[in-house]
Amino acid sequence: MASQSSISASAGDWQSKVAEKRASCQKAIPEAWTLPQSLLETLPERSDLWKTKVNMISLDIPRRSGILTERELEITESHNVSGLLEGLASGKFTSSEVTLAFSKRAAIAQQLTNCLTETFFEQAQERARYLDDLRGKGKLAGPLHGLPVSLKDTYQVEGTQATIGAVAYLDRTSKENSALVDILLGLGAVLYVKTNISQVLMTVDSDNNVFGRVLNPWNTMLTAGGSSGGEGALVAFRGSPLGVGTDLAGSIRIPSLCCGTYGFKPSAGRIAYGRQVMPLNAGIGAILPSAGPFANDMEALQIFMKAVIDAKPFRHDATAIDVPWRRINGPLRPKLRLGLLPEDPLFPLHPPVKETVAKAVQILQSHGHEVMVLDAAECHVAAANQVAGGLLSLDNTPREIIASGSEPAVPSMGMLAEQMGSIAWNFVPDLSAMDGLQKFGTLQNKRAEIVEAWRKLWARHDLDAVISPSAQNTAVEHDRYSWPAYSTFLNALDYPACIIPFGKATKSELEFTRKPGQGTPAYNPEVVEGAPCSIQIFTSRMRDEECLAVAGVVDAAVNGCQMGHSASAASDCSTSAKPSGRRADQGGSQEYVVCGGLRQNSDHTEMADPTTAASCTLGPDAECGAMATDVPTGDQQLVQRLLFQGDLLDMFSVGSSFSDRARQQIIPHLLLSKTTLLDGLLACAISWVGDVDDGQANPGRLSICYRYASSALATLASLQVIDSQTMTDCLMLGALISTFAVRLRLNDILAICGRTLGLIEPVYAASDPAPPELRVFLGCMVMWELRGCLFSCAVPTLRFRPPAEAYADRHAGLCATLLPLLHDICKVSHALAHGKTGDADVLEDLDAVERSVRQWQPEVPEDFTTRFNAIEVAHMLCQAQVMRLAALLVTHRLRYPFGVNDGPAQVLSMTILTQLEMTLAATKQPVRCIDLALLVACLELKETGRQKWLLDIATFAGFSPQFGEHVQGTLMSFWAAMDLFETISWSDLTALGSPFLRNPL
Repeated sequence: MASQSSISASAGDWQSKVAEKRASCQKAIPEAWTLPQSLLETLPERSDLWKTKVNMISLDIPRRSGILTERELEITESHNVSGLLEGLASGKFTSSEVTLAFSKRAAIAQQLTNCLTETFFEQAQERARYLDDLRGKGKLAGPLHGLPVSLKDTYQVEGTQATIGAVAYLDRTSKENSALVDILLGLGAVLYVKTNISQVLMTVDSDNNVFGRVLNPWNTMLTAGGSSGGEGALVAFRGSPLGVGTDLAGSIRIPSLCCGTYGFKPSAGRIAYGRQVMPLNAGIGAILPSAGPFANDMEALQIFMKAVIDAKPFRHDATAIDVPWRRINGPLRPKLRLGLLPEDPLFPLHPPVKETVAKAVQILQSHGHEVMVLDAAECHVAAANQVAGGLLSLDNTPREIIASGSEPAVPSMGMLAEQMGSIAWNFVPDLSAMDGLQKFGTLQNKRAEIVEAWRKLWARHDLDAVISPSAQNTAVEHDRYSWPAYSTFLNALDYPACIIPFGKATKSELEFTRKPGQGTPAYNPEVVEGAPCSIQIFTSRMRDEECLAVAGVVDAAVNGCQMGHSASAASDCSTSAKPSGRRADQGGSQEYVVCGGLRQNSDHTEMADPTTAASCTLGPDAECGAMATDVPTGDQQLVQRLLFQGDLLDMFSVGSSFSDRARQQIIPHLLLSKTTLLDGLLACAISWVGDVDDGQANPGRLSICYRYASSALATLASLQVIDSQTMTDCLMLGALISTFAVRLRLNDILAICGRTLGLIEPVYAASDPAPPELRVFLGCMVMWELRGCLFSCAVPTLRFRPPAEAYADRHAGLCATLLPLLHDICKVSHALAHGKTGDADVLEDLDAVERSVRQWQPEVPEDFTTRFNAIEVAHMLCQAQVMRLAALLVTHRLRYPFGVNDGPAQVLSMTILTQLEMTLAATKQPVRCIDLALLVACLELKETGRQKWLLDIATFAGFSPQFGEHVQGTLMSFWAAMDLFETISWSDLTALGSPFLRNPL
């Protein structure tokens, strides 16, 4: 259905080549995936579609077409990359069905938006079947096992074409893979499509004579951006879970901002770029291009970057830099210090862009982050753009390629050149009388001045990152996009930058007048209404990890939909209905009832009558009068079921006797602090008691559940912990969100625990080590963080301080005094993973902690045998024994890689597993809260033992079906990494294994 680029009326050989290529592309789409004529008749004619405002996403054509099954719709619409990877690793999904689902949806996207160039669906299915067979043998190909990944047309895939939209390249077939293609295949990805681009990548509209024009799925009258516009359109349409593009002047970020996706431009060289088809003279290399990801959620960008860089791209591509991916746990400080890039006078902002940036800043400030407005004069945006444009113009290769194919330039090419000539540049000396080398030197000198000015700016203001407009505009009409100033200047600086979708354009009351000499396109409020809006986050060069970490915090603050939601959901977050009882924009100051009569607005807080706020009767049949009255009755009932009738406390306790006492300690506090805890309670109640499952729930119900959780996260991020009361509030809220995460969002557990424990640590370090109400959740949170840190060689946030008297912890049982030793093991692991393998002090620390673990014995409280029944006593003693053995096993592996001195490790592993089996046989119940020990022991299993214990995982670590699948997938990822090498160290194994235990929020 997509419109085609206008073609010269004169006949020519190039036109016959184009016709043949287009016919071949159309034939590659299976007939069964062709949209029904009855559906096509409801859309404008093909030739008019690019001139008509049609929202292809809202039309829900994939569902209406009948081409995808309900399960395929669920796969493509309800899961982010992390969820798909986890399902593929655990066996919840097969690669064949996931690949087929996204192939069908990509075929539909092509018929509506013209986003594809090459398709190889049959080869993709063959690859998927191979990966499914591999998983059936207990192995995974890598961290991206079975995931479909789309590629920009520039990437070479052997046996296909990479024409970059040039007629001159239609006779070429790739004889090798691009470096990144080989890396992705090695990581286990399935490649299935390549996506449309602008003519020889040189305009901001993805339009070329070979494949035609890409349409924006949100509004076909608007550009999809360029040069990676096909990727932006395909990912926005959810025809790809993860796409790869390139960026020389914004070619990842512009399609991302136009199509409402997340996009990341790394520093040049971080991702392998070699063996692509590019319209550049590589010998000039003035502005270095980058390769990076597109996705519908922030976490997917992090997964891609870590997986690819951990694969050591410098071994595949000489242009890739040998810099490992660094772990950044959360933001650089509790409250970020951000710079705000101001509007440059030469590149004024359209009203929706101004409003979006202003709203984002307001939200960030309300979360306690500091945002300082930078001076336009110190940012040199226009000067950097003049330098970049001058350097790019030195390379005549693109025009030579077009001429060699005897084809005309597309309209946007001439429009961009004309617009560039009209901008009032005055930052570089006149170059007209200089030869090429003199021009190059002059421009590079000016560039060096700007780079140095920015170095001083970072140091002067002590910034974590800068927030900026993504462009002067949102997506605009086709062939009307002007010079991309706010993306190109970052290429001149070689800075990493991330696009975060945020809201939609509305008809603004702000006036916009473009003055002569300015480089901003015309503003048409009627046409762009509803277009995706966005913001951009950037840091200085080679601080890619910090850039994504800060972007994750910003995304969580401004969208509040980061947990499991797509970019399209996030884009609607600011305008769509909130779950009942939450904030609603009311103009002027914001006001919302939170709970118990507490009414807040942007200016003040008022307490209602305290007798009303305390009117909650403790009991399973109580009506909580203090709960917000606009929380639906059904949700209130779910909270009561969670607190009084559900078995959730039992599930997360090593023995059921803990539950009643825990309720007595925590429920009064929960009810008195419900202003802070209400959203966490609601998310937890709906996910656990409300029968919400990530793959099966009603989408609307699931969305409400996620929004409660996201709102709870925002509350957590803004808490000020100053005393024992606020410390308990913080810990309980973090525990509620973590419990929600165990049910639906497993990959966020470590980040939530780390954030929570980091907030309480200063007060905890100076207070009673464990007051009773704190103990209910503290042991659980510490153990969950320790597990994640052990499997990522990270240092835990908080070192647990057991109370002086012996006690049994609800989650840690008798292991409270073992937790500090596990913390010390994590510290040693972190040191060894960061190059200190021969450091005498580190080895001495390892010796000391190993001796302490060997000497450790659980301290039994006096009332142990009278307070707990025989089964609970047996389970806590077993838990203590296997946790101690697991600690010893980890210290052994810190000394000896897997494959070296395996005998003692095998003995420890078998002892742990045998003890668990014997206790199960004796008590008829599995021991709970031993998932860390189980994972450590199962790592040592060989082929014969793996399948048995994969089936038994859910018995011993089945907090939820999702958690059981999560542990299974984690083990298979580790086993796959171990099988690749004869020997592998603990740190290398955790770097190559599953990302699910350690990804940031």
